[in-house]
Amino acid sequence: MQTSLNKFIKKRATSFILLLILVTSSFAILSSYLPLVDEDRFSPKGEDRVPLTTWKFKIDPNKDGMEEKWFEVDYEDSRWQDVIVPSTWNLEPDLEWYKGLGWYRTHFFIPDAWQASQSDELINVHFLAVFLKCDAWLNGYYLGNHRGGYTDFSFDISSIVNYKGENILAVRVDNQLYNTQIPAISFDWWFWGGLTREVFIEKRPRLQISDISITTKVLMNDLALINVTCTINNDYNSDFESNIQLKLLRDNILTYSSSFDILISSNDHYRWSKTLFLNNPKLWSPENPNLYKAVVSVSVENKVHHRVEERFGIREIKRKGNALYLNNRMIFLRGFSRHEDHPDYGNILPSDIQYNDLKMIKESGANFVRLSHYPNHPSVLEICDELGLLVWEEIPAWHIPPETLSNPKTIEKWAKPQLKEMIQRDKNHPSIIIWSIGNEFDTMSALSLIYVRKMVNYTRSLDNSRLITYATNRYQGDLGYDYIDVISINAYMGWYTAEINEFGKILDDIHKYNPNKPILISEFGAGAVLGKRGEGKYTEDFQVTFLKGYWSQIEERMSGSSTNTGYVVGAAWWVFADFKSPRRIHSQIPKYNLKGVVDQLRQPKLAYFEITTLFSTSPNNSKTLRSALLFKSDTTLELYRQYSCFKNSQTQYSRIQILEKHLIYTSIDSSNKRKLIFDFLKTAFETIAFKNIE
Repeated sequence: MQTSLNKFIKKRATSFILLLILVTSSFAILSSYLPLVDEDRFSPKGEDRVPLTTWKFKIDPNKDGMEEKWFEVDYEDSRWQDVIVPSTWNLEPDLEWYKGLGWYRTHFFIPDAWQASQSDELINVHFLAVFLKCDAWLNGYYLGNHRGGYTDFSFDISSIVNYKGENILAVRVDNQLYNTQIPAISFDWWFWGGLTREVFIEKRPRLQISDISITTKVLMNDLALINVTCTINNDYNSDFESNIQLKLLRDNILTYSSSFDILISSNDHYRWSKTLFLNNPKLWSPENPNLYKAVVSVSVENKVHHRVEERFGIREIKRKGNALYLNNRMIFLRGFSRHEDHPDYGNILPSDIQYNDLKMIKESGANFVRLSHYPNHPSVLEICDELGLLVWEEIPAWHIPPETLSNPKTIEKWAKPQLKEMIQRDKNHPSIIIWSIGNEFDTMSALSLIYVRKMVNYTRSLDNSRLITYATNRYQGDLGYDYIDVISINAYMGWYTAEINEFGKILDDIHKYNPNKPILISEFGAGAVLGKRGEGKYTEDFQVTFLKGYWSQIEERMSGSSTNTGYVVGAAWWVFADFKSPRRIHSQIPKYNLKGVVDQLRQPKLAYFEITTLFSTSPNNSKTLRSALLFKSDTTLELYRQYSCFKNSQTQYSRIQILEKHLIYTSIDSSNKRKLIFDFLKTAFETIAFKNIE
């Protein structure tokens, strides 16, 4: 077999060498061949906008900026550092650990096309995120401040902006951490300070659609209920007889249309709601992430003043007893937690890396991702909608002391605003099924229970269509289980404490005292250094052992199939990729949490391949095709391809390896070897190099 295989390789030598060059240059599908996310979609829908990308930057460790008036128009900033926004100063080697003040200034002009309509338009400056606190000035006038590092906000600059000359926007940013804030000092990811997401100026009509909310219910497979709620603002000094039009489209084909007339009073707003039934809807699910588009317009005398488009999916998540149901079908959540972190970009990940991460998660057989521990860039939710990944989204209330959590100032100034901004921004994404109010705070304390009650109730008042939870490591001592929909536990027995096999007993004990609540494993994981083999912690082999030991105990208690009465409704491995953390000074790789199944550069560890096998046998996993590549330092390249299809309860696997430049086939019928290997190569690399391979 080896002889014939070598002849085959020689016959295809040119293509094969090209393959090795391509493979060794990348550990995954080449990002240049991936569809990039259209970032133009990720600001408020329907407005004209101009990105503000070129800025001046200077740190302010001695807090001189206010006294020296760095925000004034005539302040000389020519010697400041030139930066491109999004920007984080902690990528600079000499500022890696810097926590404190940093100032940004940009000079911009209003587009000529905007000037003619200034009497009918409003102009905002819109920030997608600034970490962690900021104050802003335009042309020397103070605009306001914002707290919270991961959600967007804007300031109305209509009365301040200079339409015919230069404008100067100054922003003071503070990434210093305190225990009176959320997040607080205890912080297990990096404190990337700066204008960490895009900044725009945006033009809005004075008669505008300021908000749109879409909720759906799946009544039957062939019938869905859709509710569209809109708020329209009239910033004119006149009343308007207006016509409102609502259209629903799928694949640009009209599926519903209606219109009605309303009177909108001057300097007032009008809120309307439309409920409709849709026959034979195309439901959104991980297997079939069907998407619709709602188009809403407001017109006066047949002239459209404002038009917005909002993408949504028809789906419904709910809990019944100890199981979760998506579109009235029981579902088991299998996936990963994930941080926005990369050694080359900090938390400012380019769209192709965002896409590659989520695509790799999806190709592992996962249907679920926990966005840890904060709202991610809006593009992440768009990608999850498109790929069919269910999402847990969370505010960064991580290890917050009880006295801080229970403080009314903390709740009103930090927790509620961040939660509201997260839900307001992301409420129409079908991928989101869980809102979380935090992670591993002390829920054995009665003070923390004050926070839980208030925040759960507040979440329900903002959106009652999704599940609500928080992640706990308190197990039997947790006081907040009665207030949440799903008990979510972080478990590291066998890594930090106890033994791996004690995990199942802890699950059973939680279930014993909470028999009517499903349990989601929100974190479980063990660290590994890429390429380190053998026994003991931080080896790839131990990470696999840990994974298999936990998964076997999860399977025994698994809910999610019609024949299973278990109570565990899902599990998320901690974490997808290794990430930077100031707490990990004594880690095997200092400053990195190494529990990823891929390293910080997205090179897969053995656990990534093992978890694809485990995910393939979990309930509700339809036929999938998964591929992954592993490039090791000893120049051994392994190509894995796994087919998993459920038929008569039998699962078939195939594995392909390229080992020391030889192709070795295992568990593959000999008649299909040639076809299987090149089918795989075509799947993994959709490049011209393989178009002519037979």
